[in-house]
Order: sequence, then C-alpha cells, then structure tokens
Amino acid sequence: MPENEENNLTTNTILNIENDSRKKLSKDMTQSTKQWKAIVGNLTRRITESSLKDIVEVQAETISQRQNVIEEIKLYSVRIHKLVQKMKILTKARFEFYATSYQVKTNGTEKLNLINADLSEHQCLISELDEHVNFLRDTSKNLESINFSIKNRIEIDSILGGYR
Repeated sequence: MPENEENNLTTNTILNIENDSRKKLSKDMTQSTKQWKAIVGNLTRRITESSLKDIVEVQAETISQRQNVIEEIKLYSVRIHKLVQKMKILTKARFEFYATSYQVKTNGTEKLNLINADLSEHQCLISELDEHVNFLRDTSKNLESINFSIKNRIEIDSILGGYR
C-alpha cells in the first residue's frame, strides 16, 4: 500500500474513532452545565433561606464547589490543548494527501479550504469545549459572588443584631 493511501486511511480511522468520543464529550458537557446551574441555584436559594448558624455551612460548600469548578476548568483546558495538537497533526496529514494523492490539481487556497472542511467537526468540538470552559469560568465567578454575598449577609446580621 502506498504511503499516501496509508496516511489517508489512518487519518480517516482517527476521525471515525473520535466521532464517538466527541458525542460522549458533548453529552458530558451538557450534563456538566445542568449540574452547575443546579448547584449555583441551590446555593443562592440557601443564602436567603438559611439561618445565620447554617450560613457558615453554605459558605464552606460554596468554597468547595468553587474548587470543583476550577478542577473541571483544568480538565477541559487540557483536553483543548491535546485536541489542538492533534488537529495540527491531522492538518499536516490532510495537506500531504491533497498535495500528493488528490485526483484534482489544487492551489494553496483550495487545499486550505478542503482541509478546513475535512476537519470542521474537530474544530467545532474545540469551539464547543472553549465555550464550556468560558461557562465554567463564569460559574466560578458566580460562586465567588455567592461567597461575598454570604460574607455580606453575616456582616449585616451582626450589625442589625444590636438593633433587635
């Protein structure tokens, strides 16, 4: 088997195998989004409903959840970096294919357009991961705001405690 055909088969195999993992990763991100929305909603509700004695537990849970979201950001960021590196390898393989084995003579721009079309799903996954990381960063900021809200509630209760 010629080397170019072998490269093309390898690239296609990689893309097909990754299609299943892309679907799973996309499903995981959807579940993560739902989970974090529920956690933030629950913590926000508990700030107003909890007594001053129980608010410290809410604050501890908020700090813990913020650490969890930071760990999840790291996990998805590492995946993005790995996918970007893999995308560069695939881009090179596709360029070699279009430069040496493609039936139609193409110029640089046409090769680039063909490569972009071949790797568009891969790029879409990277973009989806970027958006999820942005969502997680915003969630981290929301958890930080919840922590400040708890501190403010404790201060207001201690100030107003003398007037009751």
